[in-house]
Amino acid sequence: MIAGAQIILYVEDMERSRRFYEEIIGLILTSSPSPYWMTFDCGGTSLALHPQDSVDEFRNTTAIALFTSELEKSRSIFNGRGANFGEIVEPHPGVEFCLTQDPDGTMIFLKPSL
Repeated sequence: MIAGAQIILYVEDMERSRRFYEEIIGLILTSSPSPYWMTFDCGGTSLALHPQDSVDEFRNTTAIALFTSELEKSRSIFNGRGANFGEIVEPHPGVEFCLTQDPDGTMIFLKPSL
C-alpha cells in the first residue's frame, strides 16, 4: 500500500541547507520547483527541504511523507487501525495530503504517489 517515503526537513535557510546537503554530504538535487521546496535523492528515499518560516506550525520539525497510489483508501484503512489521519486537504493546486502524528509527535503526511 505504501509506495515510497520522503523525509521533510523544515529549515531556517534554504540556500545554506542546499549547500550542506549537495556540496558537503554529496546528495543529488532532483527538484527545486519553487523557493519553498527542493528534493534530493537519497537512494530509494528522498529528502525534501522546506523553509520553516513559511509554515509556523511545523517550526523545528522533521516530518515523514508516505506515498500511496490510493490516498482515500489508505487513509481509511490506516484510520481503521487507529492512525487518526485528518481530512484530505489541498492547500495548493496539485498538493494533496492528510496528516497525523506518531506516538512521539512526529508529523506524518499521507500523499498520492509521486
